[in-house]
Amino acid sequence: MEKNILKIKVIVPTVAEKNISEIIENNANKISHVDAQLSFEYLEKGVALTAPRHEVIASLPSLLHRMQAAEKAGFDAIVMPHYLDYGLEAARELVNIPVYSGGQATYRLAGALSRRIAIITTEASHVGAIEDIITDESLRGKVVAIKQLKGDVPQNGAFPESLLALATEVVEQAGARLVILALPHCQDWSARVKAHLTELTGVNFPVLDPLKVAIKHAENTVEMGITHSKLSFPTPEIREIDGGLCFK
Repeated sequence: MEKNILKIKVIVPTVAEKNISEIIENNANKISHVDAQLSFEYLEKGVALTAPRHEVIASLPSLLHRMQAAEKAGFDAIVMPHYLDYGLEAARELVNIPVYSGGQATYRLAGALSRRIAIITTEASHVGAIEDIITDESLRGKVVAIKQLKGDVPQNGAFPESLLALATEVVEQAGARLVILALPHCQDWSARVKAHLTELTGVNFPVLDPLKVAIKHAENTVEMGITHSKLSFPTPEIREIDGGLCFK
């Protein structure tokens, strides 16, 4: 019997840039299920993945329209590879298929796996947004550290050795028992950090990669035949908005 292929649209909330696109697509394809087919799409106009929230707002209409188009094209689920969940709840109102981003899904999984969580990011401007999400997710009592990786971070996927020192710090000084790598370019560094912390602690130390979590959540949700509740995220009345913006 022929297996069903899971068609997942990965919509990256920025323009396509060769180095970044290769990193995201290579890492996503390594993560995906053998029966999943990933299709990648980028915005024609958009800000960098490292941009603060106030800049990203300008890209949301285009992002949401592409999510609607993905559902109409027959995709089974949508993944947005970012840990700040830009437009996630609005997307769930506009489409019926599962929509995941790296933030909410990762923080909720972390809360189930550990009582002491550390989050490492490369962007100082994202720390406040991360704090807002963990507050919304009632994880303030479990997050023991949010740290920024200092210095220039390689844009070609090269591993920064300073990340291991920072991971060691959050374990030994802050008492973290799980680490989330909130990296805007979705670099695949979790395996190396996990190996380092496993050797350091002598246990199978959990390190979460938001891109991996989002893709796996999307795959599992589709395989279980469920999606977000449309009673919780009802489809809004579609109406014209001043300026000509309309989500039809």
